[in-house]
Amino acid sequence: MAVIVGLDGSPSSIAALRRGREEAVRRGVGLLVVHVVQEAGEDVRREGERLLAHFADGERTLLLTGPAGEVLSCQASGGDAIVLGTGFGGRPLEGATVAAVLHAAPCPVIVCDSGDLAGRMSWSVHFPAPGARV
Repeated sequence: MAVIVGLDGSPSSIAALRRGREEAVRRGVGLLVVHVVQEAGEDVRREGERLLAHFADGERTLLLTGPAGEVLSCQASGGDAIVLGTGFGGRPLEGATVAAVLHAAPCPVIVCDSGDLAGRMSWSVHFPAPGARV
């Protein structure tokens, strides 16, 4: 089992990576950092590999192709939780990726904002797995 983090290089996804690391330690599981690209072009893949190498600190990584929400939801099927950043607008429940993961992920979803920006309050929203007792 692992905590899965969706990383796109945005400030909120970097905050999600930090939160994912904390969650993995708290749960006593590994961390899987996933970057999803829409197309499989060589330049796009190379940039994705650079992004993962820059931010992942020895954690297991995956570079996958396809619609981000669907791909991340599939990865979440074996996870303890999935951690995402808000979309570029900073609204936690808007954006195609967050909406798709909230709809399809079989594990708890944690959505984080870009709390790494100076002077901003950091927050995260935890959504239990579908069918979980709260």
